[in-house]
Amino acid sequence: MSSHSYEFKGTFYFRKRINARYLKNRNKDFVFRKSLKKCCRFYFMLVKDNDELDKLTNYLNEELNSYLKESLMTENEINRLTDMLCKNYEREAKIEYSDLEKLRIESLEYFDENGNQEGHTLQPLAKKWKELDKQYHNLNDKEETIRMGSEIFKRSNISKDKLSEIPPEKIVDFYEQLIKTEKKVIENDIRLYIQRNMYLFKNISPTRAEMKEERDRVETTLESFLELVRENPLQNYLNLVKKHVKNANFDNDTSLANSKEYILELFNQMKQEQEQSVLNEAENLERLAEVYIKKFLGKQGKSAINYARNIKYFTDYMKGNGKKHQPKKLSELTDEDIIEFQDLLANIIVRTKKHQGMSLFELVSQRTIENSRLMKPSNMNGIEYQIKGFYKHLCKAHKNLGGDVDLIDYLNAETKLELLREDDDEVDYGVRTISVSEMTKFANIIYKDKNTIEKMLNESPQNFYTFLLGLVFGVRIREGLQLKIRNLKVQEKDGQKYYYFYLDENDDDTRLKTSNSHRNLPIPDILIRLGLLTFIDRRRELGHETLFNYTFNKKSQEITGALNIFYQRAFQKCFGELACNENNIELLRQRVKDGEEAYEFIQYRSFRKNFVNVIDKQKIGGDYHTITNIKKLIGHSDNSATEYYYERIEPFVGYQILNSFDYFFNYPFLQRLEEDIKEIFNDDIKYKLDWVAQKSNEEWKIKSKIKKHKSKTIKKEKI
Repeated sequence: MSSHSYEFKGTFYFRKRINARYLKNRNKDFVFRKSLKKCCRFYFMLVKDNDELDKLTNYLNEELNSYLKESLMTENEINRLTDMLCKNYEREAKIEYSDLEKLRIESLEYFDENGNQEGHTLQPLAKKWKELDKQYHNLNDKEETIRMGSEIFKRSNISKDKLSEIPPEKIVDFYEQLIKTEKKVIENDIRLYIQRNMYLFKNISPTRAEMKEERDRVETTLESFLELVRENPLQNYLNLVKKHVKNANFDNDTSLANSKEYILELFNQMKQEQEQSVLNEAENLERLAEVYIKKFLGKQGKSAINYARNIKYFTDYMKGNGKKHQPKKLSELTDEDIIEFQDLLANIIVRTKKHQGMSLFELVSQRTIENSRLMKPSNMNGIEYQIKGFYKHLCKAHKNLGGDVDLIDYLNAETKLELLREDDDEVDYGVRTISVSEMTKFANIIYKDKNTIEKMLNESPQNFYTFLLGLVFGVRIREGLQLKIRNLKVQEKDGQKYYYFYLDENDDDTRLKTSNSHRNLPIPDILIRLGLLTFIDRRRELGHETLFNYTFNKKSQEITGALNIFYQRAFQKCFGELACNENNIELLRQRVKDGEEAYEFIQYRSFRKNFVNVIDKQKIGGDYHTITNIKKLIGHSDNSATEYYYERIEPFVGYQILNSFDYFFNYPFLQRLEEDIKEIFNDDIKYKLDWVAQKSNEEWKIKSKIKKHKSKTIKKEKI
């Protein structure tokens, strides 16, 4: 199978990695994927023949390479171009089919003299056509007409009961018509085979100079070939063609599919029509929203104004901003689009009078300019409810728009805010996740080799293991740094040991953000393989009570200063302007004021966002993946007046969720880190610790004491 195709859940997909320099509004590479089942009417042929699958996907890859070099494209434009190329591939008979072809394939299969199975290729087609042509010119042989007609009828999938409806005196006429129709269909299949493989027929084909139009050349070649079949005894007809005296040289480049001028003209025409169609629909949504609010819901006054304002977020997204976000049609929306809309919605500024009239995209940019807080999740609930109601109305009352009513279930901006919103004493600068390539770069620079890691473990072990804790657990920086050796506990179940960290505030130097931060962190195999238990065991032997080295400032109650500086410098070294620090934040504000697009920063909290994306979007953990279990693992706050406590997750359950994620596959750089750790610990990696014992079966359930924290003044320089 070609590297440009793969199979997922029984469906074949085309894939292509596209460099960012060929893309509009993207600053990093991305992998374009498209289901061939949706864009190819001849999909069933690809399933039966991997060679055809490879030919198609290699063709798509080569054509896309050519067009991308000529002009930058958006993802939507690439998607539409792929649709067009598939249709063009079919139209120019690089591959083709008819409904009867499906029914004939098995009947045309046979084994050649070498024992190789042949199928719907030239030889069996020619053989079948010769039989039909002979009978077509000898229909007086009623007995043979009935026999051949009966074979064709059996492949028609028509009930035998239907045959009884034909008067007996008309049955022979019926079979004659079947033979005539089958002969024409086989002729068409041979015609298509010739189109796809014109170079094989150059000895009986006119040249381009002799006959300009390809269709005419194909028809002439077909006539010549069928005449050869009719006039010669049964044999390998392709060999007969090759032996035929050449009448002219043949140009191999016969397909209009390779005509750049034709393809570009067609593509540009389709692009313009599509863009205008999309824009018209997006503008029409605003009118439909007004009708929905006033006539369908019967809203008036302030209530109607609120509905219009909230639904406008969705219509703004559909219209796009003419830059990074292009207009969209309801029928083209995907789950990724809804999630993108959700992320934008979660990042709008809390509106005041001065923000009236701003679009969704402007409100997102304005939050960056004003350095404003995220909206409270409870306020998002009403916005989401109204948007979902309008979307479902569009799908049901305006079916011509082609919307998928279930797609809106992916919209959950309230939960997004609940999971990601930090406490009131922290300002959100627009922090994003780290891509795999960025994380690989970070690991290869900051933890570049065994000597660098070994020095860290001896001098500042928190600089290494808090990276892994953030990656695997999504811990906040202080949560990881303040861990004590006594926090390591074990649950024994069905003869297995499940180690976990029991987060609490039972020491003067410990502090957790919310009541739900008091949680269990079950340790998956990946951390054990990366030496975590071995490291803890050695710290204990040296007489340490804490996992890491830090100084507690009693006046500020802080412990993370040095570690914050380490990560600030590390991110600046690896990512430059994308690193979250005071200088880069001010630079971004100035750029947004100058009209540039806002972007998000990378900082330690990015690991937490990655963690949320992994366990929330990828639905890892099977049956153990429930909203409550995920919230227990994340330790989020619901930001309500009377915060709900989700209690601690059972270590066994949490282990099943975290351990189901393939870390080495998704983060390949971890394999190199594992090898370095093995060398550092002389291959003495501990998978269990005898000195950690379960005190009781219910130990993991015990609630810890929650401290009351004094409110703090906002510090803009804190990250």
